[in-house]
Amino acid sequence: MSPSEIKACYRLYAAHCLEIAQRLSDRGGKIALLNMAQTWIALADQIEKAKGVSRGVPHPRSDEL
Repeated sequence: MSPSEIKACYRLYAAHCLEIAQRLSDRGGKIALLNMAQTWIALADQIEKAKGVSRGVPHPRSDEL
């Protein structure tokens, strides 16, 4: 896979985590999924920066539950 494809996969994984977190009523599980989403986004950002392209993407915060 190309770096662009990997980056897209990571962002998709983050989106899936956010979707699942929205449906959970358990605060601990929700926080865990938000942290996972943030990690996937950070990994995608690292790939983007390695390519010399910088794009600010807001990270989900656990205090926005």
